[in-house]
Amino acid sequence: MNKRVGVLVVGVVACALAGPSTAYAADVDIPIDTVIVSGVAEGNDVELASVASAGFAGQSCTARAVRDGSGPVHEGNDLSVSSGDDSVVLANVEREPATTTDGSAAITLGDVITIELTMGSDEAFAGDI
Repeated sequence: MNKRVGVLVVGVVACALAGPSTAYAADVDIPIDTVIVSGVAEGNDVELASVASAGFAGQSCTARAVRDGSGPVHEGNDLSVSSGDDSVVLANVEREPATTTDGSAAITLGDVITIELTMGSDEAFAGDI
């Protein structure tokens, strides 16, 4: 696989945590700075990050990808956020510059949060999430 890793952190996938009765004032921000320019076919998965859940295991989390707006459009790139037995897909995260993509459901965090890219039809990923 031909993969180029960017030097600067250009964005995050964030999990906003919610407790039993009120929202926490905490986010788990996971920088995604991997740039893929070739070598990954459409439909294939690439792990972009795997991090400890910072002591939030058991908490409910809603996932959000925030795009910084400077990168190119790559249709069909989906991010999967998984932890423990739960996962949620953030669909078509590079559909346009400067966009935010929310997951369709909350997940319950385990000890590790993993972010995977499912490659879209352009077979490239800008890494500005």
